[in-house]
Amino acid sequence: MREYLLGGIVVQVFHIDLAREPLRNDWLDDEEHARAQRFANDALRDRFTAAHCGLRRVLGGATGLAPHAVVLSRDAFGKPHLAEHPDLHFNLSHSDLHALVAVATQPVGVDIEHWIASPTDALAAEVLHPTEMRVWHSLAQDRRSQHLTDLWSGKEAILKAAATGLRIPPISFEHAAHVSLAFDGRTFEVECCELAAPEGFSAALALVDND
Repeated sequence: MREYLLGGIVVQVFHIDLAREPLRNDWLDDEEHARAQRFANDALRDRFTAAHCGLRRVLGGATGLAPHAVVLSRDAFGKPHLAEHPDLHFNLSHSDLHALVAVATQPVGVDIEHWIASPTDALAAEVLHPTEMRVWHSLAQDRRSQHLTDLWSGKEAILKAAATGLRIPPISFEHAAHVSLAFDGRTFEVECCELAAPEGFSAALALVDND
């Protein structure tokens, strides 16, 4: 576990090795089981199960509950939260055999992504603000994969922290250490930072500044 300071708030980030995390299907609730069954093959299903077992293990440690006793509620958009612990916020992201869980006292988002194998202008145009797109076009080909993934991971963490998802298009704002987002009559002030990640991956953390 590592601790990061965003907006004066300490955020705990846990790395989960999905190859080592025990697969405890009895820890998952009906919603998690249903989502697991949608995966096309056993490997992807097992990674999902391992990630959610890891999440429950972390939340159990934070709440004093056994992992299977952690009750996940979900909002209208499907984002999970702990109804019995409203001041404990968390977020999960997983890619390949790596997962990250972030825990904080304010809304938080975390993301980890394997570097995009074949970045294209069309894909970049779905992620990058016009200013970022100009920078993208100035980069050498061998720098584009990590750069695009870095920005995508950061924006994904920001949108997860604000709980808007892609209802705010990634191209509508520039990635930065502080981002102001407007959605559905509300304004979100979000702090963001890069995270240390395994080779070949990008990771980011974001926190909504409630002050």
